[in-house]
Amino acid sequence: MPQPTRRWKDLDLDMSVHPNTKDLVYKKDSEAVKQSLKNILLTDEDEKHFNPDFGVGLKQMLFEPMSYFTSLTIQEMIDSAIRAYEPRINLEYLLVQPVEEENGYSIKIVFTMNNILTPIVVEYFLERTR
Repeated sequence: MPQPTRRWKDLDLDMSVHPNTKDLVYKKDSEAVKQSLKNILLTDEDEKHFNPDFGVGLKQMLFEPMSYFTSLTIQEMIDSAIRAYEPRINLEYLLVQPVEEENGYSIKIVFTMNNILTPIVVEYFLERTR
């Protein structure tokens, strides 16, 4: 007998309400994981009071000199945070590249979910804000 496929659900952080049921809307499967990855990347360490180690702490790195070595450091920080805080995925590929013209970093994450074998690609652009 085949194992049932496990589904993942997370609340949508926009806190939008379904128009018919008036319940909070949730994200499913890969959309839930994409939202979680974004949350991990944008959260600084010590920002979550009951889990101070959660997050990457990328804001501090955005003010470092833009170089290949800084992008490697960012890549290592992201890699360790994803492996620590997102158990639903298998990280296949992670690339962080400096984009000097736009004064930021391009991030490409390729992963498979534990219940889906098709690779999923997520891309982010990190830039410092004032």
